[in-house]
Amino acid sequence: MPVRTKKGSTGPSLERRSKFGTVTPRYDASGDLVAWQVRYPDPKRPGKKVQRQFKPDMEHEAHQWLEEERHLVELDRKNIQE
Repeated sequence: MPVRTKKGSTGPSLERRSKFGTVTPRYDASGDLVAWQVRYPDPKRPGKKVQRQFKPDMEHEAHQWLEEERHLVELDRKNIQE
């Protein structure tokens, strides 16, 4: 999958929001993609968010990390694993 390098350029990657969290592109002042920010609500601290940033060429890893975190939160909710 090609990496978007300029804000507003065409490509498959836009902010993707799910019921669990978001993967958002972050740009510098010149419009170049500098990171992918991943966030979701912290289930242990209401009102707070868990977040992590990934390098511009790591969009797939950002989505994968969010999905893995969602799975861990579900295991915690079911008292299977903390």
